[in-house]
Amino acid sequence: GHWPAAWHPVLQQAPAGRLGGLWGLAGGIPLFGDGSGWSPVPLPNAVPALALDVGVDGAVFALGGGALYSLDASGSSWTAAATTSLALQDLSIGSSSFVWARDSQGAVYRFDAGGGGFTPVNLGSAASDIKANADGTLWHCNGGQGSVYRYLVGGSQPSESINIGQGVTGVQRATSSGFGTGLFLADQNGLAVLIGYRSPYVFKTANAY
Repeated sequence: GHWPAAWHPVLQQAPAGRLGGLWGLAGGIPLFGDGSGWSPVPLPNAVPALALDVGVDGAVFALGGGALYSLDASGSSWTAAATTSLALQDLSIGSSSFVWARDSQGAVYRFDAGGGGFTPVNLGSAASDIKANADGTLWHCNGGQGSVYRYLVGGSQPSESINIGQGVTGVQRATSSGFGTGLFLADQNGLAVLIGYRSPYVFKTANAY
């Protein structure tokens, strides 16, 4: 026989969160996974969700219907944190203080919880994938470029370009746990490879020295 679809839904993106508290997205519906199964937690008025992410502090946000939604403390309902006319399609959350979104043209915006809007960020390069961290770091990549980029809140400079290996012609996906650590799905010498990057540091800075 076949497993019921509700047991193993086809997810639109990789799940986010922690074991026993994972969030996924299937058919535009946010799903909560407690380890024993998935439960739907739809956006208000059944608005289809385009993207969803979870910060290290447990903050959960979702994009859909021209709005950014935040999950309330009960974990069962959503509140519109902001509305926008921007064509946002991707979301990455470092924490509730570092909420980032990417539009269909590769431009990136930071959500301002105080003002309730999105502020464009000068990354210096269009992004095809973004990954935020709670330390204010935003890693990003562009599928057609062989470098990865690291942006840090607080400076006036665009992102730092970082070479992650010889023969890398494109970087498709980026993930990270902080300023000095990144993991990237890349095209290297004609093969799809996973490349790790580590950069020991005494202090982190948004500007080059």
